[in-house]
Amino acid sequence: MSRRDTALALTVALLWGVNFIFIRIGLDAFPPILFASLRFAVSALPVVVLRRPGVPWRWVVAVGATTGCLQFAFLFSGMAAGLSTGLTSLVIQSQSGFSVLLSALFLAEPVRRGQVAGLLVAGAGIVVIAAQRGGAVTLAGVALVLFAAFWWAVGNVFIRVAKPPDALSFICWISVLPPLPLLALSLATEGTARVGDSLRHSGPTAIAALLYVGGVSTLIGYVLWAALLKRNAMSHVVPFTLLVPVIAVVASVIFLGEHVTAAELGGAALVMAGVFLTTRCPAATRRRRSRPKGVQAASATADEGRA
Repeated sequence: MSRRDTALALTVALLWGVNFIFIRIGLDAFPPILFASLRFAVSALPVVVLRRPGVPWRWVVAVGATTGCLQFAFLFSGMAAGLSTGLTSLVIQSQSGFSVLLSALFLAEPVRRGQVAGLLVAGAGIVVIAAQRGGAVTLAGVALVLFAAFWWAVGNVFIRVAKPPDALSFICWISVLPPLPLLALSLATEGTARVGDSLRHSGPTAIAALLYVGGVSTLIGYVLWAALLKRNAMSHVVPFTLLVPVIAVVASVIFLGEHVTAAELGGAALVMAGVFLTTRCPAATRRRRSRPKGVQAASATADEGRA
């Protein structure tokens, strides 16, 4: 990765790390699936002045359904099911492993031993932080967030294949799909009374949290993310998300007054060392083997759509 892309990846990690504090504030005011719907309603607003995304519509639908509907419905539900903010920021990073595995299986992207070693070192750091962080742990919460991580990884594969020429337009257009299905699911599972009450009584703090999650984290964060996936192999990009829980812990210290132990600092150092090892590993020569026919056809069609 270039220095410019490395700086952009660090910016994304910063935006998403702080995002977990705003998610918790939003979930204190809105039911989880309704909050997910409102998030994408905010990030979809710019489509009124933006051109089409420049990729076949099936990729817009695919990413909107996976990275949009499924990822955030499961993520917010996991937090609402009792998983603490800090542990959620850790469990969701399993998407790094899912992403590298899926890219190797379906995109034939080579993965070097040094990158695997870096992921393991960073993973060890996350385990250390998780052991020190404690907090609420529920089986349902962990399972839901793991589902969210998997669908995030699937969405990463779709973005990598689509390679949208205009990342801002692409992210805004994929945000058009989730609001209505999520709203219908919210009304069906969370109840019209609860939905209406939360909308009537949401205050300035809740609105500010919604604007950050839907505007800053989604529009800026995912626009940069899509651009990075377009230009770089997934195994070089996704490890930067392992910095997100480290930043989330630091943010909780700054904004929530939480205490950090020496072990947590050591875990953070392991995460940063692992990310450095993974991203500084020289790129491998792409293996000469054919990709699955479905992915070949999808990539070819995506190229035709951009032509």
